[in-house]
Amino acid sequence: MITRQTAAGKIAAYLHGEISLAQLVDWAESAIQDGEFDERDIDVLRSVVARLGVADVCAFGLEWNDCQQMLLTSSSQTTPAGTRTATVPKHREVAAGTLRSILRQAGLSAEEFGSL
Repeated sequence: MITRQTAAGKIAAYLHGEISLAQLVDWAESAIQDGEFDERDIDVLRSVVARLGVADVCAFGLEWNDCQQMLLTSSSQTTPAGTRTATVPKHREVAAGTLRSILRQAGLSAEEFGSL
């Protein structure tokens, strides 16, 4: 079953370079065909997954802002340790304290963040 966490995890994996755009699109296309979405969030999930399914078409290219909006919509990200929710700023500059808080929420050290 595809949940908000599943979709957020796939988007995060793409953004972290763990899967390619082609793999993300393949997953989304399969998800649309299988249609096993969490009933509680079916409308949001269908919208997000449908958008990911056409991300490899030039006219519908996937940009950082698209990913950010989809992550905000899905609201949480699955990590190996479980589910985490992190602040996602809507502006380009982030105060040092805010960045430390985001890193803490994401379970990353400053060194790990610096190596990304």
